[in-house]
Amino acid sequence: MKLLPSIRRELTLLSRSVYFYSEIAVAAVCLVVLLFVMPESFDARSTEYMFIELPAEQAAVMESALFNSAETAEDVTLKSRGNALAARLYTTEAKYVYVVYSREVLIALCEDTGHLGTVLHDPGLLSAGIGRSGGQGAQDGAQISAPICEYYLQGNETARFREYAALLTSANPGDILEAAQRQETAALEENPRRLTDRQSVLPLMLTVNCVLMGILVTAGYIVEDKKTKVIKALRVLPSRMSAYLMAKMTAVTLTSLAVCLIIAVPVMGSAANYLLLCLIIICGSFFTVSIGALLASYFEDIGKAFTAVFVILIVLMIPGIFSLMPGLNAAWQKAIPSYYIAESVKASLLNRDARYVLLCCAGLVAGGVVLTPVSAMRYKAAGIGIGG
Repeated sequence: MKLLPSIRRELTLLSRSVYFYSEIAVAAVCLVVLLFVMPESFDARSTEYMFIELPAEQAAVMESALFNSAETAEDVTLKSRGNALAARLYTTEAKYVYVVYSREVLIALCEDTGHLGTVLHDPGLLSAGIGRSGGQGAQDGAQISAPICEYYLQGNETARFREYAALLTSANPGDILEAAQRQETAALEENPRRLTDRQSVLPLMLTVNCVLMGILVTAGYIVEDKKTKVIKALRVLPSRMSAYLMAKMTAVTLTSLAVCLIIAVPVMGSAANYLLLCLIIICGSFFTVSIGALLASYFEDIGKAFTAVFVILIVLMIPGIFSLMPGLNAAWQKAIPSYYIAESVKASLLNRDARYVLLCCAGLVAGGVVLTPVSAMRYKAAGIGIGG
């Protein structure tokens, strides 16, 4: 059986199957969500409440000094426990700060919303954090004779945050600022390119939809052939099992590549390195569809096959999930092949680390080359097809 005619035949059959339309539908939904639902960049600024416990004139001077670099300032009305509360909102690069006009209002807002709050006493203070223990109203400020601020914490802050808060409370703010200005810093990379919040979802989305789903499609595709007895025809055809598997796997890989481009091109525009992206998608898909082909050799029932497939998929999705939560980043996830697929997809989107991507591609191809003959031997042992 010639490979190219077989691939064309498998592509035709796949284009008429439910798996093909499912992949296209998922790609369309992902694209709509990325372009019309997900914002280009999420607003990661925190919200804080502040009360300046000074006479009105001094409080106004201090407020002006604290927020002279704020992006915007506006008078707003907050609602808490059925009451309308006057406040002034300052928007900075890092946070939204609501300046309120009594300690009681600040405490009520902190307890109602779970945000941080602070009470300032010293006009020399240029920054502060705040805290009260989760709705109980117990003050958690540093115990010094003349505090410059009091914190109202929620109880879920990290130890590092509490240490910084205590430092700001007990030290001279002028000394802290002077030390910070003297601190020398060096950039590891000049003008590094970063993905937007919308684009940062693409590595996980492309890895799952365009690569890992190849396991599901391939396994379902082959098990369906076994169920309908189509695969039995290989016994009377001059066909090698490895050629049958390669035709199936190539058809699924090309479909995955098309789905990848449907999602990536509208979101990335001309920013990505599409040569590298296509290469890692093809190599990653080749590896994962070879896993799907091997899994399909063990099952005659589609339900049992999908159970095994989903277990494998869950394991392979772990690095992608961890990539969205840097705090969970662990060294052991590098033992999972999908980690290198996701990292290579990200590098391709950023148009960087081409050598790393090529090395990952080589490793994935090597894995697929090992698994494909194993699958062929499994089918041959089951009496399906001829040759290896």
